Amino acid sequence: MAATNSSKFYKEKGLVRTSITLRPETIQTLENMAKQHKLTQGEIVDAFARLLENGNLSDQLFGVHIEAIREEKIAEKERRKELKKKALELIKSGQVQ
Repeated sequence: MAATNSSKFYKEKGLVRTSITLRPETIQTLENMAKQHKLTQGEIVDAFARLLENGNLSDQLFGVHIEAIREEKIAEKERRKELKKKALELIKSGQVQ
Protein backbone atom coordinates (compact mmCIF):
# COMPACT_ATOMS: atom_id res chain seq x y z
CA MET A 1 0.00 0.00 0.00
CA ALA A 2 1.42 3.38 -0.97
CA ALA A 3 2.03 6.03 1.64
CA THR A 4 -0.78 8.56 1.75
CA ASN A 5 -0.06 12.20 1.12
CA SER A 6 -1.75 13.94 4.06
CA SER A 7 -1.71 17.37 2.37
CA LYS A 8 -3.53 15.92 -0.63
CA PHE A 9 -6.00 14.10 1.63
CA TYR A 10 -6.87 17.28 3.55
CA LYS A 11 -7.19 19.31 0.35
CA GLU A 12 -9.48 16.70 -1.24
CA LYS A 13 -11.68 16.65 1.88
CA GLY A 14 -11.71 20.46 2.15
CA LEU A 15 -10.00 20.30 5.54
CA VAL A 16 -7.36 22.48 7.15
CA ARG A 17 -4.98 20.96 9.68
CA THR A 18 -4.37 23.20 12.67
CA SER A 19 -3.35 22.94 16.27
CA ILE A 20 -5.16 24.40 19.25
CA THR A 21 -4.41 24.19 22.93
CA LEU A 22 -7.13 22.62 25.07
CA ARG A 23 -7.56 21.68 28.70
CA PRO A 24 -7.27 17.94 29.41
CA GLU A 25 -10.95 17.90 30.42
CA THR A 26 -11.94 19.36 27.06
CA ILE A 27 -9.91 16.77 25.18
CA GLN A 28 -11.57 14.01 27.21
CA THR A 29 -15.01 15.44 26.46
CA LEU A 30 -14.23 15.55 22.73
CA GLU A 31 -12.91 11.97 22.84
CA ASN A 32 -16.01 10.74 24.68
CA MET A 33 -18.40 12.51 22.31
CA ALA A 34 -16.50 11.25 19.27
CA LYS A 35 -16.74 7.65 20.54
CA GLN A 36 -20.40 8.04 21.48
CA HIS A 37 -21.38 9.41 18.07
CA LYS A 38 -18.82 7.43 16.03
CA LEU A 39 -17.25 10.62 14.66
CA THR A 40 -13.82 12.19 14.78
CA GLN A 41 -12.98 14.87 17.31
CA GLY A 42 -12.75 17.32 14.41
CA GLU A 43 -16.30 16.46 13.38
CA ILE A 44 -17.49 17.09 16.95
CA VAL A 45 -15.78 20.51 16.87
CA ASP A 46 -17.46 21.17 13.49
CA ALA A 47 -20.84 20.36 15.04
CA PHE A 48 -20.25 22.92 17.80
CA ALA A 49 -19.11 25.49 15.24
CA ARG A 50 -22.30 24.93 13.23
CA LEU A 51 -24.38 25.52 16.36
CA LEU A 52 -22.63 28.85 16.79
CA GLU A 53 -22.81 29.78 13.10
CA ASN A 54 -26.52 29.00 12.84
CA GLY A 55 -27.41 30.78 16.06
CA ASN A 56 -28.84 27.58 17.51
CA LEU A 57 -26.71 27.90 20.61
CA SER A 58 -28.21 30.59 22.78
CA ASP A 59 -25.99 33.66 22.92
CA GLN A 60 -26.99 34.03 26.54
CA LEU A 61 -26.02 30.44 27.41
CA PHE A 62 -22.77 30.66 25.45
CA GLY A 63 -22.04 34.05 27.01
CA VAL A 64 -22.35 32.57 30.50
CA HIS A 65 -19.68 30.00 29.70
CA ILE A 66 -17.43 32.54 27.99
CA GLU A 67 -17.66 34.79 31.04
CA ALA A 68 -16.88 31.86 33.36
CA ILE A 69 -13.73 31.09 31.36
CA ARG A 70 -12.69 34.75 31.47
CA GLU A 71 -13.20 34.81 35.25
CA GLU A 72 -11.12 31.64 35.63
CA LYS A 73 -8.31 33.23 33.62
CA ILE A 74 -8.40 36.38 35.73
CA ALA A 75 -8.40 34.37 38.97
CA GLU A 76 -5.45 32.28 37.76
CA LYS A 77 -3.53 35.41 36.78
CA GLU A 78 -4.16 36.91 40.22
CA ARG A 79 -3.13 33.66 41.92
CA ARG A 80 0.16 33.63 40.00
CA LYS A 81 0.76 37.29 40.80
CA GLU A 82 0.21 36.58 44.52
CA LEU A 83 2.55 33.57 44.45
CA LYS A 84 5.24 35.63 42.74
CA LYS A 85 4.80 38.39 45.33
CA LYS A 86 5.15 35.88 48.19
CA ALA A 87 8.24 34.34 46.59
CA LEU A 88 9.87 37.77 46.25
CA GLU A 89 9.06 38.55 49.88
CA LEU A 90 10.71 35.28 50.99
CA ILE A 91 13.78 36.04 48.91
CA LYS A 92 14.02 39.60 50.27
CA SER A 93 13.65 38.37 53.85
CA GLY A 94 16.53 35.95 53.32
CA GLN A 95 14.40 32.88 54.05
CA VAL A 96 14.96 31.58 50.52
CA GLN A 97 17.90 32.06 48.20
